[in-house]
Amino acid sequence: MIALGSKDGRYFPVFIELKATRSFDRVMTQLIDTHREVAKVDSDFVEMLAGGTGKDVSSIAFDEYKLFVVWPKAKSGKGHASATKAVNNTRFESARGHLLLGEFPIPEVASDGFDSVVGFVESA
Repeated sequence: MIALGSKDGRYFPVFIELKATRSFDRVMTQLIDTHREVAKVDSDFVEMLAGGTGKDVSSIAFDEYKLFVVWPKAKSGKGHASATKAVNNTRFESARGHLLLGEFPIPEVASDGFDSVVGFVESA
């Protein structure tokens, strides 16, 4: 998914990957590859974001993008992906300054699937 984030009156693209299982290498590769492809047409992409949101093109900073991973908390309660550790891996260092992690509790009883709240965990 793609969203438009904001901070201090500036806007930036947010590339979001929602996962039902935890596979950190896979999700990081997907997000970095997505950003790399979109960067090839960054000005057109910013124009698309502006057109879809009504924001001025000059207020959207492509280089301030975020990569947001959202997935379930570890079943063991011990697993915790570290954004800092991830960006220290040479394969994922391009995410430094851009990575956000969010976790949601796995419901004990299956329901409509819309009763989880994503909690912000860490950024790097």
